[in-house]
Amino acid sequence: MLTKDDFFASIDHETKVLKHIFSKADPSKKDERPAEGIRSTFELMQYLTFCGWIPAQAFLTGDWSAAAQASEEASSMSFEEFPARLDAQADKLRSLLADISHDDFMNRDVTMPWGVTQKLGAALVDSSLKFVAAYRLQLFNRVKLSGASEMSTMDAWLGMEKPA
Repeated sequence: MLTKDDFFASIDHETKVLKHIFSKADPSKKDERPAEGIRSTFELMQYLTFCGWIPAQAFLTGDWSAAAQASEEASSMSFEEFPARLDAQADKLRSLLADISHDDFMNRDVTMPWGVTQKLGAALVDSSLKFVAAYRLQLFNRVKLSGASEMSTMDAWLGMEKPA
């Protein structure tokens, strides 16, 4: 059974790994796109700063409209602000869920953006956590392909360099 603390530990781990991947990124490559119509590396980073907390807020309020404002705010972020914005996202998640009881976390019904009803804790894993994890791997691939070829699986999953 996943608890709120387990969820926060997972978000903290994702944040740590993302910050490590960022430390390997070349700022001069931030505007690269794998293909036309796909987010640039920097746009992906901007999205990563709010894709975790928006679902949590929407589950608690029933309103997904904050996503547009969050996207607009993220567009003003500088490249160097990425780690601080990731920390702010983790803090925002803690703040949003601070008053949610274990019972609500386990049993409160919420509606996913695609209409499926789930329990809050499961919905947070299937949205907030999975969104951050999936886009983390995209960022890993982008950074590795743009010059950080020494990065390994340990960088992608543990947020640390492979031992020599």
